[in-house]
Amino acid sequence: MIEHVQALKKASTRNEGGFLIKWQTVRPAGWQTQTVPRYAVFTTPEMAAAFLGAAQSSALRQLLGVAEATASYAPELLPLVHSKPFVAIEYAAKWGRLLDVVRYFRNHPRPGVGLREIAVPGIDTKFVENNKKILDVMLSWVMPEDALDRSACGVIRGGFEQRHGLVTSDPLIRFRLLGPDMEMPFGMSDFSVPSRDFHAAKIPGEVVIICENKRTFETFPAVAKGIVIWGQGRAVGLLGGAPWLQERRLIYWGDIDTFGLSILSHLRSYFPHTESMLMDQETLLAHKRLWTRELDSERCLTDLAHLTHPENELLQLLISNKLGTNIRFEQEWLQPTLLQQAIDSRHLRTEP
Repeated sequence: MIEHVQALKKASTRNEGGFLIKWQTVRPAGWQTQTVPRYAVFTTPEMAAAFLGAAQSSALRQLLGVAEATASYAPELLPLVHSKPFVAIEYAAKWGRLLDVVRYFRNHPRPGVGLREIAVPGIDTKFVENNKKILDVMLSWVMPEDALDRSACGVIRGGFEQRHGLVTSDPLIRFRLLGPDMEMPFGMSDFSVPSRDFHAAKIPGEVVIICENKRTFETFPAVAKGIVIWGQGRAVGLLGGAPWLQERRLIYWGDIDTFGLSILSHLRSYFPHTESMLMDQETLLAHKRLWTRELDSERCLTDLAHLTHPENELLQLLISNKLGTNIRFEQEWLQPTLLQQAIDSRHLRTEP
């Protein structure tokens, strides 16, 4: 082993291999002071390619190409390339087009157009939609803070659009009338209406329950003078334009994961009086055998401004992964009896 280190030191000193070794002095416990190699510095890209061999030299050339293009068109992204070289190599074939999109956003921060309305020469209408993940990383490096909505988490369910100031077509909001005593127009109780109509309406009822997932929305039990809205994840942001909700009791019930808590915080930014239901440590720990895994792309690892102290403690517990990696408890798995107990504990009447 000593002979190998000495040979390496000799080659480095003479620059025989096209590289220089940087050394450091260490003293492990129970050992004498030693000088050991820390890292190698290649004097030219060609020398590095020759050292790596044919299998890796192609990837190195791709990385150098990405770095050169980045230095020319978006030098502030160079730290990203240096810190995530394998990501840069993965996207090398489309890096030039990605930089074109980044330049568009720098020239048009929060443009207020749809994903497929971004006008960049040579970029097809689906390019941004298909590359949200890497574009989100790049834009988060280069855009000023006032051009980013940090309350948005993830890139799916409208998170990318919200963070970077893009719009979608007027989506539908679906809701059900829960009270058997409530007037049912045309004999119906389940409605889907454009968000503008929902905002302008004044739907009867005293309590509004918002469920994150479709199954729990469709099966939510009767509540006197109540309606239930399908939150569809990040779509709860659509509710902010409905001033009449300020006059209703609001209850949010979502999955217990970082994304669900970020939705709750987002909803409270519009309606501070929103209560949460079944989104606590007690419910999480009682269903350990039903835990699933939250996707990395959906995780929210930022501070959330609109959580209560217990809710924030739960968020930090989930972020830390102390109970397991990316823990999620999906609301669909909750036993109906526990849901009914939660309804009763909040004094929500099930009879007119």
